[in-house]
Amino acid sequence: MAVAARRHPILLSCLALLCLLGPVSGAIIRSELFDTAATAPVGALIVDARGGLNSAATRSAVGRALEASVSRSAPAARPAGWLDRAIVLRQAGSLWLPNRQRRLVAPGQAPAIAFLYEGWDAAEEDTLSAYIADAYPVIESVYGPPAQSLTVTVVKDTQPDPYGGTYNASTNEIHIGAIEDVDRDTYILASLIIRAFHDDVMFDYDAWETGFARAAALVVQMQVRPDFDPTVDSTPYVFPLYELLNQSPLGNPTFFPDSGYLGMTFWRIGMAQAAWLKVYAEHPGFFSEFNAAYYAAYDPQATAPLSGDIAALKQIAVAIAPTVEGLGFADWYRRQYALDTSASIGKKLFPAALPFEQYVFLELDYYQTDASGDETALDGAAALRYIGYQGLLYYPEAGDEVTVSAGVGSIAPEFFNIGGSQRITIEVSLGQLDATTYFPYGVAGSSADPNPFFGAVTDADSGTVGITLPGESEITAPAVRGAFALTLGQTMDFFACSTLRFTDSASRTYQRQVNTGPGYYVPVLCARPGETVTLSHYFPAGLAMVGFPIDPLVSDEATALGIDTDQLLLAHWKPDLAGSSKYVYYPNTPPIEPHVGYWLKLYAGHTVQIEGVVPATDQDYSIHLLQGWNQVPTPFNADTPMSQVRVYYPGTGTLSYGNAQSRHWVSSPRRYIDGRGYVATTSIPAWESVWIYCYPSSGVWLVISPD
Repeated sequence: MAVAARRHPILLSCLALLCLLGPVSGAIIRSELFDTAATAPVGALIVDARGGLNSAATRSAVGRALEASVSRSAPAARPAGWLDRAIVLRQAGSLWLPNRQRRLVAPGQAPAIAFLYEGWDAAEEDTLSAYIADAYPVIESVYGPPAQSLTVTVVKDTQPDPYGGTYNASTNEIHIGAIEDVDRDTYILASLIIRAFHDDVMFDYDAWETGFARAAALVVQMQVRPDFDPTVDSTPYVFPLYELLNQSPLGNPTFFPDSGYLGMTFWRIGMAQAAWLKVYAEHPGFFSEFNAAYYAAYDPQATAPLSGDIAALKQIAVAIAPTVEGLGFADWYRRQYALDTSASIGKKLFPAALPFEQYVFLELDYYQTDASGDETALDGAAALRYIGYQGLLYYPEAGDEVTVSAGVGSIAPEFFNIGGSQRITIEVSLGQLDATTYFPYGVAGSSADPNPFFGAVTDADSGTVGITLPGESEITAPAVRGAFALTLGQTMDFFACSTLRFTDSASRTYQRQVNTGPGYYVPVLCARPGETVTLSHYFPAGLAMVGFPIDPLVSDEATALGIDTDQLLLAHWKPDLAGSSKYVYYPNTPPIEPHVGYWLKLYAGHTVQIEGVVPATDQDYSIHLLQGWNQVPTPFNADTPMSQVRVYYPGTGTLSYGNAQSRHWVSSPRRYIDGRGYVATTSIPAWESVWIYCYPSSGVWLVISPD
């Protein structure tokens, strides 16, 4: 169906655009580096210095790759200005950065950037210089002074530029096309000037460099041009859709894979920008304070530059923004998938839901990631299920199948006569992959009268939703059939730290902080089904492979376990991480949930008391296994015999664990006992995890019965 311009401009701009016994040795050595840096710099377009950025061959290849990316099966192509890039060059296989050896400005000096113009006529140069004169002091106030003094040449790009603009850190040149749409094009210019502020010390990862630049540029442009509308003029601006889009496929070392596949680039840029804007909303001095500390700590002679040391960068951030959205920075950071710079290998499926009043535009991105982070587009046919709040299946005229070609497919199902506003759960299956998203039907509002806050409540159908903006009284509205809308009585044209609250029909309340930005916001609220309980368990001193049959009310593992943060030795094995060592260490371990296993090292016995919600004991619990070794706990507060575990292999069926083992879907489970090592087991003991190897590349599901 053709999607008409019926409401929320952002939606329209989005449319327009180890061995058999297990992989661990007998002890854990605490890692002080929480992330493993990539073996080579990423986050920059690498071109051969013999041809150069402006060579016809290079431009043609870049243009073809982008044309293939933006010629999507959406109602309209994305505009040329949705993307900007930082460029470095290669010469004889090495990075060509002639400025890299320049020292940063000495303390007490005032670094500044001067601008030259090339290829512009007098009137165009006047327009550029006037904008830069207005924007430069604002950039300094938001981003701090540049890392060093330099002269940047702003070059008029007379060839069609699918990137919208580039900053070349090797030659200190901004390449940008003619200024036609002043708001949009000067916003791109601001983001490129901000890249010049980092120049030779730009971060190695797009999640940081592109995210920082795009976030700061939006803040700057809203001050320089007060009529600037982020929802229209700053594609990809996806801040309002953050909670629908925050999914694991966003993570990757680079947003610009070597293959040229850019299917996820749009979403990654927008989500990285939004993540850092959430930090800015709570800490307006974040970018300038971070850069000051970063420049002071940067050593250009270091073997491993600070620009690629994510652990060290996060430590700088923690000092400036200790909390974000009610969580400690490190805890918050690991939940923002666009900021995950690790490479997770395998096939990925990313459903992006853009909700309107009566219909939802759904884009599916389907691709494969290798160990380097390079990605390849895949083809396939996706099956969809639309499930109403009562569990009934809906059958919209648009159908329930999507053809995915060159990594992208789309559909826009519209719903009529389904009993009013409600939560519609959309389940997507493609090959062996499954994904779920939500459509809050009937609550977005019209184009003439849009709702600034609307969304879905999971696991509950009725209750009350409230929002409290800074300095304001709480505004409430009923949640009906799992969907809600809140009318604020004011335009959301600012960044804010707000409080969202949901109270269910049994008067149980769930509350969290949410940082929002201009436009509107679509929260997805978890109703936390089940009664809150407190579970206790004693862990003896030593090394143990553990699990926790509870979802804690507090999110930080150290707080939940009652162990000091600097004393908690916790590790988790992620089988989809690239490289031979697939461990992540606290505070980068996944949050405690009943399906997550860990290694825990204690120097003295300790009793944990965890308050939270436990899985229902009258229904099965499913755990997804990835190919390779998996740490598998029992989700229940009791030993679970393997006779209560079935294995579901998508597309093949469900077998008992023993039969699945004989089919080589899974290995025999192995338990770790401190002082003895690994032993075969016929059950998963309560509060423990076991090793299970999954053989199929697509993974399998364990279906665990409580009795």
